Amino acid sequence: LREIDNYLANLKPQNDLPGLSRKCITHLEQHVNILNEQASKFVKHWDDAIALGKSEATHCTGRVLNVILSQLQSLKSTDASHDLMRSSDLIISLIHEALQKCNITVTEEFKSFKGDFQKRAALLSSIQACQEFAHVAKRLPKIDKLKHDVRHLISVEAQQIEELLECSSEWETIDGRLEIFESACLLDAFTDEEANRRLGTLRRMREQKESKVDEVLHAMIRQQDFQQIAQFLSPLASSKDQLQKHKFALYQKDIAVSLEEMIHHINRLLDAKSLYEENSQEISKTLDVIVCAKCDLQELLYPRLNLSQELKILGTKANSILMKKFVGTMFDAMKSDDFIQLIAVRHHADGFYLHMQKHLDDRSIKAFEAAQEKTLAKLEAVSTHVELFFGSSFKKVKGLSSLMSSLRESKEHQEEHFAVLHNLYDTTKADIDHRAHEAMRQLENDADEDKMYDDAIPLVHTLNRYLQGPLKNHCSSNLQTECNRLLDALRKGKQKSDEWLNFDVEKQAKKIQEISLKMDKLQGGVLNRLKFWSKTEKIYKSHQRQLGQLVDKRFGDAEAAIKNKDVLKYAKKHIYNIELRLRKLTSLCIRTYLSICKRAESILQSDNPLQFENVYFDYQAFSVIPTVLKSTDGQEAFTRVNQLAFEVFEHTLTALQKTATGETIDFAVLRTQLIRARAVGDFFADNLTLLHEQTKEVFNDEWLKKITNLCWKYCKTGRDLGMLKYCAVLGVKPSATASEIKKAYKTKARLCHPDKRSGSDGKLFIAIKDAEEKLLTMRHTTNPNMNAPQPFNDILI
Repeated sequence: LREIDNYLANLKPQNDLPGLSRKCITHLEQHVNILNEQASKFVKHWDDAIALGKSEATHCTGRVLNVILSQLQSLKSTDASHDLMRSSDLIISLIHEALQKCNITVTEEFKSFKGDFQKRAALLSSIQACQEFAHVAKRLPKIDKLKHDVRHLISVEAQQIEELLECSSEWETIDGRLEIFESACLLDAFTDEEANRRLGTLRRMREQKESKVDEVLHAMIRQQDFQQIAQFLSPLASSKDQLQKHKFALYQKDIAVSLEEMIHHINRLLDAKSLYEENSQEISKTLDVIVCAKCDLQELLYPRLNLSQELKILGTKANSILMKKFVGTMFDAMKSDDFIQLIAVRHHADGFYLHMQKHLDDRSIKAFEAAQEKTLAKLEAVSTHVELFFGSSFKKVKGLSSLMSSLRESKEHQEEHFAVLHNLYDTTKADIDHRAHEAMRQLENDADEDKMYDDAIPLVHTLNRYLQGPLKNHCSSNLQTECNRLLDALRKGKQKSDEWLNFDVEKQAKKIQEISLKMDKLQGGVLNRLKFWSKTEKIYKSHQRQLGQLVDKRFGDAEAAIKNKDVLKYAKKHIYNIELRLRKLTSLCIRTYLSICKRAESILQSDNPLQFENVYFDYQAFSVIPTVLKSTDGQEAFTRVNQLAFEVFEHTLTALQKTATGETIDFAVLRTQLIRARAVGDFFADNLTLLHEQTKEVFNDEWLKKITNLCWKYCKTGRDLGMLKYCAVLGVKPSATASEIKKAYKTKARLCHPDKRSGSDGKLFIAIKDAEEKLLTMRHTTNPNMNAPQPFNDILI
């Protein structure tokens, strides 16, 4: 076409040569159309061949596309028409797009190692085959670059698999990647067998790792790295391969055996007779290891080993040991006052609790804390026993002696935790010495000041006996010497006091006055000081008893003289004016009785008739003397006093009834009147009913009878008024207790026993014995009046 164009331009012929040029262009246009059709067809074939990885098809198609590109490039070098050039460009663009698409596909295919290596091998083969087609090869990836990229991918993947073999035991993952890597050997034709060489190395490494798995696993077990063990076992546990499952079972057994040995070791330590702090610490650490193993391996070891169940059993055992071996033993030691065992067990318990607290339940922890508090209280109670010993007048020594002996034995133990017992023993011993010295000094001062030796001597004697006995090893020798000295001094003082008390008749008034003044003094400050040593006020009671015996003896002598005045008639011829002396004595008794009655009348007529109790016993003592009561003046005075007593009783009941039945009740006033009425009723029921029984044979007073009837109606509770005749025989109140009845019987029996009263027929002794039996039987059996309502309840109702 160029030659034709040149010819026409140079020769400028007149014939039909331009028509020839047009025919050539038309022919070229037809050929371009054919190329266009072929390009569209083979571009599609090219895409399919690339997508399917068919290297032969790709090679054939590439040859065709290369020819088309060659022709179109030649066409573009001519001065063809614009339409022809545009058509050629479109075809070239179509082919270039297909080649570019192939380029992108190859690039994407070789970005990562994963993929279809057969397809990759076909792609490489196709691209390598197309290198001979110049026009197509320019638009495809460079084969050398692709080979370099493939080698790089193989190298990176091999390194990753090597790292996986070093740090992991996920065999399925490793084998899967090795299998993929083996597929890369299809590319060896392009990489000088790089993949095959690497594959051999990787397989050898895998075989070596598998041979070292047991060592690695046992190393992890020794290091107690359960997290790594879990990572090691997890792939095997989920594997479906029988060989891997068998390996998992073997590894599971090894781990379970190791943990079972730990559990057996804990059981051996827990079953040991003595749990020292080192053992407790080891138990706690081992339990922590098993807890970590449970968190990481529970599901992997089950059902070969149930760690949750094993931990529960160990926890129950640890709680049981704390409760029985420690807490129980501590309480037993406290009961037996065994401080050595208590402190030793507490020391071991503290160590056990310190390390095992997080493995114990709340119940055991609370029990242990309670035992600790009890232990501290037990140690502090030693001072309480000291207080009790001195506060009980040195009687309650048993507990203190036992505690001090136990504390003293702790001196033989030099362990650090026994220091608390050493200090407690020394402190308590010093306290006993100090308080004993103070007590003896106070007793000596009080005895010397007031000449009161009756209680001081027994107290010091008791203290001395204990200092020589149970407390001998727990006090100083100086204290024992001082106690012996004080005891001798008090005995000498008592001897002088006894001599002073044996006074003759001429000085009796003076001596009675002196004793009374001394008792007044006791009721002041001295008795209050001595209450520390004798809460029953023994010193005052002792002197009261001595003074009462002297006074009773004088009254008894006078009463006997009056009662036996008829016997004295035989002696009147030998004794001058004996009858006159008897009359004077009788007159003196009556005058004294009238004076007592006058005081009683004055009290009963006052605003506080309850003070009648202060003169009643003198009144009763003279009222039972027949000579006094048979006299006219005596009977009149007796009647007046009893009438006033009845009126007081009746007035009290009337006031109570009026208050209780009023329209508006003042409960404060009612309560006061009820207390008053019960006080009056109880006193009259115990005393005036007995007085009526004692005097009715000599003079049966109607007022006393009325009082007795009121007491029968209102004041039966706690007393059996039907036994008054037996009460009169023994001289006890109707409300007397069994011990009071027995005491009165012994006193009466000693005085009235036939062996003590020559010429007695024993009737009085029999009556006394019968009265005692009747009253005791009444007290020992159910008394119908014991459960009766309180006095005056019917008025309140």
